[in-house]
Parts: sequence; structure tokens; C-alpha cells
Amino acid sequence: MKTWRIASLAAVAVLAAACSSTAATPSSTPASSAPASVAPASVAPATATKGPADLNVGLVVKTFTNPYWVSLQKGAEAEAARLGAKITSQAASSETAIQEQTDKLTAMAGQNFNCFVVAPINATNLVNPLKTIAGKNIPIVNVDTAIDAASLQSANITLLSFIASNNETAGKLDGAQMSKLLGGTGKVGVIGGLAGDPNSAARVKGFTEGATGLTIVDPTTVAADWDAAKALTAANTMLTANPDIKGFFTANDGMGLGVQQAVDAKTLTGKVFVMGVDGDTAAFTSILAKKYAATVAQSPYAMGVMGVDACLASLEGKTGIPAKVDSPTFLITADNAAAAQAAAPMPPAVYDNPFTALIGG
Repeated sequence: MKTWRIASLAAVAVLAAACSSTAATPSSTPASSAPASVAPASVAPATATKGPADLNVGLVVKTFTNPYWVSLQKGAEAEAARLGAKITSQAASSETAIQEQTDKLTAMAGQNFNCFVVAPINATNLVNPLKTIAGKNIPIVNVDTAIDAASLQSANITLLSFIASNNETAGKLDGAQMSKLLGGTGKVGVIGGLAGDPNSAARVKGFTEGATGLTIVDPTTVAADWDAAKALTAANTMLTANPDIKGFFTANDGMGLGVQQAVDAKTLTGKVFVMGVDGDTAAFTSILAKKYAATVAQSPYAMGVMGVDACLASLEGKTGIPAKVDSPTFLITADNAAAAQAAAPMPPAVYDNPFTALIGG
């Protein structure tokens, strides 16, 4: 299996040494977080006589106001450019603009795309336009946020592939790091994204399992809607009620950096540890400034690359397209944040791309 080299050899060497005890290798996403309705690996989708110049991808993600989704967009667009394929990218104005995202995909479903890569705002909001797309036998690649399996089955939609990081693993990496920083004892606050969001729930679950010996101050997770300002307010409330809190975990870095502002304002920097998930460059900067404690980089850029590659493999009629792919995750701390920042938005180290062998490089 061919690997993509996405950083200088020097940067990779530095990161490899720094991450020897902390970087996570991709592992299987829990069955509950992956759509069940995916194409069997033996099925040869689409037409077998076309190539990269014929590929026209429609990419729909949550929002371009979040650097995470911009990284996914950049990965997809860079790969399309490398292959000589066409791509059009769309997103909603925010991660709560559910109907707006649905409307954008509905409009694109009537246009001349021959493959779609989608990251829905929630598990069901894109099902109706995807039903139209599937009815035209156009392949659909689901990235990052799983579409509800029962809804897919009911709408007779079969996905080409589901590509995402293992959110429970990401949460566990942060949990283990928090437990290490606190010596296995102390109170921590947990702030999730949208209530009911499967990615947020999986990250919180993983953190709770990985935070050995620590006490979660509010077992019913506070939901801050992926919003930094709301997370800041929630952190202030939790610190007032529990002045002995020693750390915060947030389900993404945007919220985490909001919490860090609350911690800094209370002159608790370095005393209360804050960490999140995504691997935003702003998080790397805060880590290097000795504020933010850690992040788990998920590699949305790699998701974008692999989404386009899956589309090309389908267009070329290749068999053996994997129904589910785990994208890599990396724990980023003060030890390796500089190397990660230098590589961004690309992943901070080499990673396996299972579609490379199918599309020939």
C-alpha cells in the first residue's frame, strides 16, 4: 500500500521522535458510528471507461467558518487538481444552519456532478437530496460525520465509502493525556458540541473512558454548539460552581480555545489544563505559547484527499473499494506542536491511503 509523504523528511523525523509514545495509529471506528449502508467491496460502481479528466466532484461540508472544514476542502481540492479532475465545494454559513446545507446539496443534485463527497451537519439532514443523487446511480462518499444507517436504508441509499477518524480513539488520547498531566486525580469539566451529534458524543465517551482516575464534574455533558463564545460562558459557569476544576475537555478546538480564554482571564493558565480535538493551527499556536495543553489532530485534509480518490476509483470501475476507512489521528502536545504547525493543513506525518493502489498513484 503506497503512502503519501506530506511533510519534509526533517519535520517527519522530528514528529516521529516526539510522538513515539503518544501518536495514535488509526483503529476501527465503533460500529455504532459508521453507516451500515455501504457498498460491498466486491461491487464495481459507476462506469469503467472513464478517467480523472471526466471526474466532476460535488463537495458539501458543514461550514467554511471552521478551519477544520476548510482543511478538508483544501485536501479535496488539492487532490482534484493533482489528478486533473473538477470539483465544486459548498458549505453552510454555520454548523447549525441545517436547512441551508440541505438546500445547497439539493441544488447541486440537479447539476452535472458524477460523484459527491458529503459531511452532513447532522445524521439525517442530507438524506432527501442524497436519495435523488442515489436514484441517478451517482456514487456518494460520506466523510467525517456518519449519516444515519436506518435513514439510508429507508431511502434506498447505498454509500460508496465512509471515511472518518475514530472519534472515540481521539477522545481517549486526550483523556489519557489529561490523566497524565493531573497525576490520575482531580476534577475536569467536559463540554460537547451540538446535543445529539454522534461525533461529539463519541469524543466525550472516549475522553471519559481514557481519563483514568479523574472526576467529571457534570456527568450530563454541557453542549456549547461548537461555538467558542458559548464554551467560554459554560467554562466560567463551571469554574464558579467548581473552583477546584483542574482541566477541561472540549469536543473541538474552537470551543477549547474559548475555554482557554476563560482560564486565562481567571489567571489560571498552566494550572487548569484545556484540550480538544481537531488539530487547528490556532490550537498549535496556543500550545506553543504554553497555554492550550493538547489537541488530537484528525487530518481532515486526508479525508478530503481520500474522498476524491474514492470517487475516481468508482468512476474508473475499480473493485475492492473499501466500505469504511479510518483516517489517521495524532496527539499534539508541546513536544510536537511545532512540527505539526509546519505541516498544516496537511497531516503531520505520513499516512496510508488505501485508494492509492486502486487509482494507480
